[in-house]
Order: sequence, then C-alpha cells, then structure tokens
Amino acid sequence: MPYRLFLLVLVCTGLASAASSSSEDSEWKMRWRTCADYVSGYSFRYPYDYFIPDQYATELLRERQMRGTVVREIKVEGKRAIVIDEGPEGVDVKGFSVLASALPAGVDATPEAVGAHMANDVKLALVAADRTMTWKPFDYYQRLNQRLHADPKWAMPGLVAMIGESKGACGLVVQHGDRFSGVILTGALTKGDNQGILDTFEILVAKGKELQTWREGQGRKGFVIASSGRPLKAGPSAPRDWANGWELETRHYHVTTHVSPAKLMEYGVLLEALYAVYSKTYDPETSPPYKLEVHVLNTQSDFMNFSAAFGGPVSPGVGGYFIPSFLSIVVFQGTEDAGFPAEATVDKIMAHECSHQFLHVTCNGSEHVPTWMNEGLAVYFENGRFDRGSKQFILQSPRGRIENLQQIYSQQKRTLWPLDKYLGHYGGIAAEQYGEVYAMVHFWIFGSPGGTKRFKTYWTALTAGENGSDAFDRVFMEDLKKIHGSKAQAVAVWETMLIDYVKRLK
Repeated sequence: MPYRLFLLVLVCTGLASAASSSSEDSEWKMRWRTCADYVSGYSFRYPYDYFIPDQYATELLRERQMRGTVVREIKVEGKRAIVIDEGPEGVDVKGFSVLASALPAGVDATPEAVGAHMANDVKLALVAADRTMTWKPFDYYQRLNQRLHADPKWAMPGLVAMIGESKGACGLVVQHGDRFSGVILTGALTKGDNQGILDTFEILVAKGKELQTWREGQGRKGFVIASSGRPLKAGPSAPRDWANGWELETRHYHVTTHVSPAKLMEYGVLLEALYAVYSKTYDPETSPPYKLEVHVLNTQSDFMNFSAAFGGPVSPGVGGYFIPSFLSIVVFQGTEDAGFPAEATVDKIMAHECSHQFLHVTCNGSEHVPTWMNEGLAVYFENGRFDRGSKQFILQSPRGRIENLQQIYSQQKRTLWPLDKYLGHYGGIAAEQYGEVYAMVHFWIFGSPGGTKRFKTYWTALTAGENGSDAFDRVFMEDLKKIHGSKAQAVAVWETMLIDYVKRLK
C-alpha cells in the first residue's frame, strides 16, 4: 500500500493574500519575523506580512506597490487626457552594515554621515527632500521595557547611535567598533510600524565563539519568549490559545507554538539538527539573513482552523505544508490523535517540509527546481530519525516506500512514469511516486560515481537561477548521451539502471 504521509508542498495563494489582514485581526495573529546578519553583526524584526524581494539582501517591501506617482495632462488628437507616470519601485526597509575603511570618499566616519549616505541608495527610491533627514543622538541603552536587548548587562558597551527623520523617511545608525550598521525606512518615524522596527534593531553580542541575538541568547539559556515579549523558563505547560503562545529563536529558525514552552525547546533543537543535515547535503556557500519560520499547532483542528483563517483550507490527510510566499512551515503536533500512521510524526513532517523550505530559501526560489528533485530530496530527509540524546538527525532509508516500489517494479518492469516526463515536470505527483523520486535522487547523488561532486555543481547552477531540468541534463546526463548517442537512448538506459538499482536498495 503506498505511503500517504506527505503530500505535495502546498503553494497556498490564499494564505499569501489573506495574511496581511488575518495576521493582525484574527485569533491566529502572527509574531514578527527576524532578519539577522551574523556576518556583519546586526539584527532587526519586522511584521510578518512584509515581502522579501531577494532572500540574500536585507531589504523588504511592505507590499508590492509603486511610489513616486506623477499625474500630468497631455493632448491626444486635440483631446485632453490624463497620464500617470509611475516612478521607480523601491524597497521600504533597507538594513546595512559597512566598515569605516570601506566608506566612499567624502563620507565621514560618523553615524549621521553614514545614515545620510545610505538614504541616497537608489533601491529606496526616496525623493530628494526625503533623503535629507534631521539626525540626533540616540541612547542605545534606553527604554529597556521595550528594548530588552539594549540592557547594558547584555548589550555591547560603547555603542554610539543616531536616529534620523524626514517627512518621508527615517533611520537608525549604530557605530560598533570599526563598523556602522543600521536600517533606513520609507515613511516618517510615526508611520505604521516604523518606530517598532527601529526599536528592535540590535547589535549582536559575542557569547562564546558566536554572535547571538538577544532572543537567541535566551533560548540558549533555556528560555522562550512569552506573548508579552519577556523571557520565560521553558517548563511544561498546558496548551494555550495561539495569541498567548510562545516563540523561540535559534541560530537559523524562528519557531512559534501554543503547545508548551518545553515542547518549543524540543522543536528548536530538532530544527537545528535538521539544518545541519540540510547544510551538509546542499553545502550552500552562504545562508540568507532571514530566520526560517516554523509554526507548530497543537491539534489537527487547530491546524485546519489556522489554515482556513488565512484563506488556505487543507484536507484532513495533510500533516504540514510549506508556504513559499512567506517562507513558512505550518505543522501540527497531534498526528496520532488525527489517525495518521504511527510513523507520520511531527518530526518527520518537519523534516520533509523544512527540506522544501531550505531549498527554496537558499536557491532564492524553487520554481525552477523540478518536482522529482525537490520531492526526492524531501523524502530523503523525511525518513530520518532524531536522536534526542546526541541531538543529531540520523538519516536512514525509507524502507516502506522502497519495498513498495520494488514490488511495483517486479510486476510491471518499468518506472511509474517515463523518466523523461519527470525531467520537465514542476507540478504534483501521486503518493506512490514519492518512493520513485527518492530512488531517482539517491541513484544520481549517492549511487553513481562522482554523484556528490556533480550534485554540488548542480546545486551551484540552481542557486544561480538556472532552470533545474536544463542543469540536470548538462551536469548528470551528458556522459550517458555521449555514450549512447541521444538523450532518448540515454534515458532508456537510465531507466534500466534505476530499476536494477532499486532492486538492490535496502
């Protein structure tokens, strides 16, 4: 019987379109997200529904919109007509960090001069008047009731900061050592969430060998963050309503739940173990500065209601999904109570869906990655086992899927789909095909000579934006095509090799 543990990654357009209103107004209100640049050493938080145009740039949009619109009157064949000239589209939030030694000639090494220079960035698309801000000193170590990270007991000493504002822009710049870091926002300080975003800006603190955000530091000490924004010891607790739940920052994840603080800490450890195996497999050269979002609901009913509130109802057979537009994972804890198979635990569902998330984020999108590769890798991780003693995620073969595939191959002597059909396919696949796409991935990466080296080349092509099918043909299939004379013949030989390979899998 084919496994139905994990369905295709869900691209919930309804979730994306409804998030702005629902996240603020419903009982499922979302917490702010985190941008943390560990290389430069700064971080800030921002509302959940802000849009990330480039996952490797610390730049955000409040929404997709055009600014700088100009209305003018012209004559067409002697008749009056109104023309709307749309100015350049710019970002609304721009984080930055620069060494004093790297400042352009003519820019003084002071926070206000650096802020004025950054306000002129063309990506912000500010008009001239808004680029000229009034700058004044800002006491980094003040308002500790709202800025817990600024407590001198935590914060780096000797920080010098300036805050700037014009009618249409505002910003904060902090000098730390030989570096200037800050954030520039469109709109005045009182507009929307601007003051709140600036209040979250922090210079990361070195604790041990690594820089940490204040919230990450709390997690490392065994504390989660309560709905009040205050740290809370991560002990046992009964589930609460979502609005009064808890959040946790780890090195790479921002996790929210209403199950319990103790379970939240367990999720954080699991997710970091998953991140370690993803990184080892994919081996990305750099990681985006945005912490990956994971939301863990308590029951299937909570999960269904949460999804429906954001405009994306799901079927009872779904245990979790990835929302590409928000780079977020949504899962629920009570899979056993929902009648899922014993092996369909939240750990395995997270392993599968977070694989999609990692691939999408590190590739700056995954629309160009064919389904067989995307899902095959996810199945590879899904069947692993989290060892809570060593805090490591141990990869192992999906025996049930492979045994089912072996039975099918022994009966029909061919693959479920013609292999060339997989190569250009970017949509859904049937439940029994998940074993086959796993086998395809395993064959090329782990079963063929030089497979891991070729996968690194393939991965580099994906991160550069090359079409995944074209890259696969170039990186993996080229030798077979040369030997057998054509792509069609190469695919036929591959099918024979794959069926034989699956027979030997354990």
